[in-house]
Amino acid sequence: MSGVQPLLRSSVEGANVHMVDLSQLAQECAWASADYKAGDCLIFNCKTVHMGLDNNSDEVRISMDCRSSPICDPVSERQLQPNWDRQTWPEIYAASEWRDKSLQYYWERR
Repeated sequence: MSGVQPLLRSSVEGANVHMVDLSQLAQECAWASADYKAGDCLIFNCKTVHMGLDNNSDEVRISMDCRSSPICDPVSERQLQPNWDRQTWPEIYAASEWRDKSLQYYWERR
């Protein structure tokens, strides 16, 4: 087993971590698992309860979280903050070599 384990049926059951006792849900459902390899892709919806497993290799594990929503939906400021507020955008931009500054803060020009 490696990577991520989704809780089977959790998206169908409408699990919401704010409203459901996950320990009870975990007893009623089964965790899915597979032997994921580098380059594999796992796609599920935002209602799927899932957890990351320990990385027991000597390799770095990289994951990517992609989300989309209608352009008319509001975006909260919190969602635009990088790295769980461990850094600010000015710190990130200053530490990197951005060649095209027109791409910085692109969401503000919406």
